[in-house]
Amino acid sequence: MESNSKWEGWYAAPAPFGKTTFELTILQVTDEGELTGEGVDKEGEFVIKGKISGSEIEFIKDYKDPKHYQNIKYKGTLSDRKVSGKYEFLYKTFLIKLNVCEDFEMVKIDSN
Repeated sequence: MESNSKWEGWYAAPAPFGKTTFELTILQVTDEGELTGEGVDKEGEFVIKGKISGSEIEFIKDYKDPKHYQNIKYKGTLSDRKVSGKYEFLYKTFLIKLNVCEDFEMVKIDSN
């Protein structure tokens, strides 16, 4: 995974919501494996901050709108041009609190 790389992918949501697609740009990867990025999906624009170590990657996704979901934890495995794994966060509404843990996948896309 390198700086300025572009990725597209999906994350699953509990039934009946299905998969949501997203686009992500990894803005920077340091020599220590720390990474930052930004992206967009149907929920809005978001930023990520995390770490890659060998083939393991972890990052936190926060939507730019502070009223939207924050602290969404992603953990996956990098294999060639693909990352797959799980994400989790606490879904809260007026009467419901639900721990969500679902699949995600993202694939590096070629830049022209």
